[in-house]
Amino acid sequence: MKRICVVICVAAVVAMIVAPAVFAQNLSAYFKLDTDLSAAGFQGTSSVMGVGAGKNVGFAVYAMSWDPSRAFTIAFEWDGAKAAFRESNSSTEIFDDDMNINGEDVTLAAEANFIGSSFISAGKVSETGYFENSYTKEGAGASSTPDGLLYFAVLRTSGTFTTDSSLAVKVMVTAADANSKTRYLGERWFYVNQQVDVQTSTWGNVKKQFKDF
Repeated sequence: MKRICVVICVAAVVAMIVAPAVFAQNLSAYFKLDTDLSAAGFQGTSSVMGVGAGKNVGFAVYAMSWDPSRAFTIAFEWDGAKAAFRESNSSTEIFDDDMNINGEDVTLAAEANFIGSSFISAGKVSETGYFENSYTKEGAGASSTPDGLLYFAVLRTSGTFTTDSSLAVKVMVTAADANSKTRYLGERWFYVNQQVDVQTSTWGNVKKQFKDF
């Protein structure tokens, strides 16, 4: 009887350990921001400088290492007194339009969404300093590649914004796989007129910082 109890207990513990690996989705998924809008694909910049009043600023959001997916939720949070979200210019894809954005005239590099070209949106929240929307692919199927464009976001600075002003936009993404299992992927930041310092660290320093987690 004791042996049976031990076997059951061991099986339960194994199930608890294995279950997250089996059922959790998008374990490797993340996303990044890019402000180089004249070139297709992720280029690796997330800040812009020298932007004044009434100007468009924006960035592309790129999915990285996603499982086959059908849907996502994206949200933006910022100081509503400094800028307004331009939903009419923002989209799940990028068209090759000419636009003055991030302090320069550019021809946007056209890019399709890596999940698909036709979406149903739901749960939109549009407030001063906050925008959120969820998008689900129409029809059957899911994304066939792990990386690609997720969203193109545009904001316009206020009339009192100057080149001495700064703006930070928090970007939050939740991914939904082909079976509608969701995972929050955290946040990234887009900066206007704010220099972003990049600190170089050794692997030993990184391990030291996270040794208690």
